Amino acid sequence: MTKAKRLAYALFIGALLLVSSTGCSSLSFSLPWEKEQQSAVQTDRQTYEAVVAKVVDGDTIHIEQPVMGTKKIRLLSIDTPEKNYNGKSQGKYAEQATEALKELLPSGTSIIVEPGEDPIDSYGRLLAHIHKEGMNVNEEMVRLGWAVPFLIYPNFSYADSYLAAATTAKTQGAGIWNPKEPIKLLPYEFRMKNPEISNKIVGSYKTKRYVPKNQWRSVPVEERVFFFTLKDAEKAGFRKQ
Repeated sequence: MTKAKRLAYALFIGALLLVSSTGCSSLSFSLPWEKEQQSAVQTDRQTYEAVVAKVVDGDTIHIEQPVMGTKKIRLLSIDTPEKNYNGKSQGKYAEQATEALKELLPSGTSIIVEPGEDPIDSYGRLLAHIHKEGMNVNEEMVRLGWAVPFLIYPNFSYADSYLAAATTAKTQGAGIWNPKEPIKLLPYEFRMKNPEISNKIVGSYKTKRYVPKNQWRSVPVEERVFFFTLKDAEKAGFRKQ
């Protein structure tokens, strides 16, 4: 045990003796080196235990019992290649993303469900961050290169982690970023009627600036965040570039 740990341990024992002598039993302690073993779920919002029933695609799962009234969960703040959008598919990229999520979340897997700020989308799905044994599965899909960050205000929890994971994936040429065969359109670009003009306000999480809708591609993927309205962007502290 290092000198620092011996000192911390001595302070810990002293605190226990103080609690014992005063009859107080409501205090709890953790040693400094135990902090790294704590759960990755760091939130004030309520979380729920659930069991995976099946993986639908790269960012959608079904669970065995309803959470907040639904068994359908859309992994929040990420986006994966489309298997079937208006009858169109992104082909092998969608299939590979789905297989990657199946490997992370086989049927029967126990998970922690952390709903977002606006938890139910227009399709009746629960929007949530998924945690498994300390792993943030949403972030892992980005790190593996099978998802891109899709951070829409006010759901900016884990923004730093997801955007950093995108940087890692791009640098390593992982998944859809494979330099030999990169995906032609990102999932949200694939769904756009006109990919040259965004239907949302796009800003840089790094600079806290937003750009005109026809210049949204100028914001790097690993900095990109979205807002439904200009009012939302300004409320979040973003200003025009």
